[in-house]
Amino acid sequence: MKNSKEKFEEKDFDFLDKYKNEYTNIKKTIEEQNKKRDIIFNILKTHTRTSDTELINKANDLILAINNNIRKLNNLITELENMENVVVNLFVEDNAGTEMNYEKETFKIKFSAYSSHLHNIKNEVLLNAIEIDKFLQSNNINIKTKREPIPEELEGIPESNKLIISENKQKVFLPYKRSELKAFYSKYKKEYDSYDDIIEKEYTYPIEYYTKHPTVARFREAYSLLRDKEMKSVFESLKFALDMMFCYDVNPAIISACNTKDDLILYLNCLEKKSLNEFNIFEIKFEVNPSIRY
Repeated sequence: MKNSKEKFEEKDFDFLDKYKNEYTNIKKTIEEQNKKRDIIFNILKTHTRTSDTELINKANDLILAINNNIRKLNNLITELENMENVVVNLFVEDNAGTEMNYEKETFKIKFSAYSSHLHNIKNEVLLNAIEIDKFLQSNNINIKTKREPIPEELEGIPESNKLIISENKQKVFLPYKRSELKAFYSKYKKEYDSYDDIIEKEYTYPIEYYTKHPTVARFREAYSLLRDKEMKSVFESLKFALDMMFCYDVNPAIISACNTKDDLILYLNCLEKKSLNEFNIFEIKFEVNPSIRY
């Protein structure tokens, strides 16, 4: 029998809409922290035989601070993934009419705590960044480049009609069109330094984003396909996501690469008929690590 716990409403799924941006923003911050740590390591190498103990101590303190930042940011990603799992499971249980193991209000409290935790860590990272930048500038290293306007013309910018799932690089490269790059820049001019920057931020993902929890990733990407790309209602998007999440033969990255539901349906039909060579929306390439023989 269905319990009396409060059912989910459309506004309760804002978390799913925001998940991908939050995930990629945290990953980007981790990459920036790693780059700054490498620069400081190089500074230390050049001063190992000097008597400038003040500089060496400051550099070591900053490296410890960066390591602490990275640890906390990775913990945030783990929390984010756990909450995504909870949201998906909640919707599955709610949709099936079964007894929910996790109340909606409990999740709201958890999400509120996460939001507060995220805010605090972002502030901490920002404060450390100020100290790090001061240190780098004092050593004549300027990591901030002047932002030049991106040219309106996209001539020379290649399109990619290929989905690359690379174990070698541990990344997924989504297909893109020039018109999509231009649309991103027109809408978010302050967010990008170049078209390559747009490709890196919007069409390149860590492979674990899709492979760590593939069932949940299928749900997330199918939901995003209808909700974000086709502007469908929350509940139509959720219903489609629920249908897709247990399609175990479908790599979540393929859903992410589709621009329309029709694209995905065509892929599913080709998959069912075992005729993937007939799928012509984009090329799918797997870069697999070579097997190790003992």
